[in-house]
Amino acid sequence: MKNEDQVAIATEILQLEQDGQWLRAIDQKWRLYELNTSRLRRYAILIEIGDIFLDKLHDLDQAAAAFKQALSLREASRIALGKLLEISMKRGDFVQAVTFLKRLADVEQRREKKVHCLFTVGALYRDELSDNDSAIRYFNKALNVDPLEARPLEAIEKLLESRGDWKNLEYNYRKMVKRLLKEERAPTGYLLDVFRKLATVYLDRLNAPDKAAAMIERAMRVDPSDEDLKRLNNRVRAALSAPIPTMVLKSEARITPDDSTAIIDTNQWYFFRENTRHGPFSSQAIAALYSVGEIEEETYMWNESMSEWRALRTIYRLYRECRRALENDSSL
Repeated sequence: MKNEDQVAIATEILQLEQDGQWLRAIDQKWRLYELNTSRLRRYAILIEIGDIFLDKLHDLDQAAAAFKQALSLREASRIALGKLLEISMKRGDFVQAVTFLKRLADVEQRREKKVHCLFTVGALYRDELSDNDSAIRYFNKALNVDPLEARPLEAIEKLLESRGDWKNLEYNYRKMVKRLLKEERAPTGYLLDVFRKLATVYLDRLNAPDKAAAMIERAMRVDPSDEDLKRLNNRVRAALSAPIPTMVLKSEARITPDDSTAIIDTNQWYFFRENTRHGPFSSQAIAALYSVGEIEEETYMWNESMSEWRALRTIYRLYRECRRALENDSSL
């Protein structure tokens, strides 16, 4: 009699659904739920009830209740978790959305899907919850699953570059190098690109040309013919060869235009401030820094054509360009 009742109820449900009588169909599904003892069948009925509430009646609360009950029967259900995630996003409840995405990432076995879940967690932390540290942590979790997925590293770069956190960016690039060295699928070009980025951070942001040189040396073992590496290596060598300025100028006299011709504008200028070497910068960049007060007349400057560091005011052509930039800014 029990099986006959279930067949009769299932037939009635089909007719009610065809007629669009969704609330009556739900009532009959609950009757069917009570008659079933199979956890799997009960789970399936709860998913069907949730879908009607979600897609036909647009009742998010009742839909969420049905999916949560289904989840209590199958804790690793990607379907129930996905539906609850969808409801959370529609409500704008991003804290709940992150919770369900994390659970989806835990149960997901497919690499691509797991990476997508972890990356989306990071994006929600960044874009909706204003928690960039947690965002970076989950972007790294995505990279741990698949180092060849480009989006998480790009997201980390943008976050750290926007706040000038070069030390943390260096740390993340080093982690990325380690991942790629262990990853058999890693293209050589991608590995070299990360090496170059790490070396550039050491050179231009952390004023550590020695560490930049070490990274380039490692990268050139992978591909010694890479032209970008060779150019970067030349910059690093120039930085390493730059002498450290003494604290007293050898000559306080302003040099003449004729004297300045011995100094070549290589667009590879360095300046020295607070016991730290900065650069290289183009002459235009130096002029811009001067116009906003970041560089002053007595700031020590050097490029590879010079035998020693000199105060900016004693380098005629560069100083003239700086003064012009300042005058142009003042006229605005």
